[in-house]
Amino acid sequence: MLHQESNRNSRPPSNFLQENTNLPSSHGHWRQTICEWGYDVVDHFKFNREVVEIFMNYLDRYVSSTLSKGVNLSRRSFQLVAVSSLYLSMKLHGEADDPKKMVKTIDMSTFVKLSRNIFPEETIEEMELDILFTLDWRMNPPTMARFITDFFELFPSRPPAVLIERSRYVAEMSVCVASLSIEQRPSVVAFSAILNAMDSMNMMSLQHEIYQVFLDNIERATSLSKKMSKIEEVRAMLNNMCPIPTDDVTLSLEDSNDSFLSIYNHTLRTEHFASGKTSP
Repeated sequence: MLHQESNRNSRPPSNFLQENTNLPSSHGHWRQTICEWGYDVVDHFKFNREVVEIFMNYLDRYVSSTLSKGVNLSRRSFQLVAVSSLYLSMKLHGEADDPKKMVKTIDMSTFVKLSRNIFPEETIEEMELDILFTLDWRMNPPTMARFITDFFELFPSRPPAVLIERSRYVAEMSVCVASLSIEQRPSVVAFSAILNAMDSMNMMSLQHEIYQVFLDNIERATSLSKKMSKIEEVRAMLNNMCPIPTDDVTLSLEDSNDSFLSIYNHTLRTEHFASGKTSP
C-alpha cells in the first residue's frame, strides 16, 4: 500500500488547493459540510466509516481533475459530484461496521431522497459514470483507516482496543480537513494519529517497552519515525484539530505480551509488511 500511496493517480495533488485560484472561497466550508454529511449517512446505514474517506478521495480527485481542465464547479455541481461519489463508495466499499449486522441494500432511489430530490436518478447515474472515467477506474485508494489497521498488525502483542479506537477517531476527524487529508500522505496522518492516541494513555514501564518495539517495527517497515519533522508537524495539526485529553487509563498486563519470543516472532510479520505483501 505504500507503493500505491506514491502513485499520483491514487490521490489528488497535494497542492491543488493552493494552485487553483478559481476555487470559490467557500470551497473549504462546502467540503467540510459534505464530509460531515457523509459520516451521518454512513452511520445511519451502519457502514464502515472508511467509506467516507474513500468517498472524499473520489470527490477531491474529481474536483482536482475538473479544475485542471479549466472547468469551474458551481455549488450545485459540487453537490452532485458529492452525492454520486458517496453512492459509488458505498456500492464498492460498503462493508458493515460489524460483520454480524445486516446491511441494508442502498439503491438509487435512496440517494435521490438524500439529495432532497434535487437530482433525478438519471443525473446521478450519468455523474457516476463521469466519475469512473475521470478517475480512470482507480477506485481503491490508500486510506488512513487501512494504514492504521496494517500498522497495528506490527504490534508485538494484542493491541489495546482503546488505543485502536482513539487512533481511528483522530484519523476520521482529519478526513474533513483538507490540509490533512489532501496535503498529507495517508500513512503519515495514520501514524501521527496513533502517536497522539498513545500519548493520551498512561503506560507502565513494561508496556512502554512493548510500545517502543511497536514503533521500531513501523520504522523498519515504512521508514516512518516519530522524530521526523513531518510527523511532528502533522501531530501538532491533529492536536490542534482534535485534542485527546490525557486520561487515567492504565492498560492491564492482559493487554500486553511481554514474551520475548512473541516480540521476536513479530519481526517476521514486520518483514512481511515491508516486503509489500499486505493487502492492497
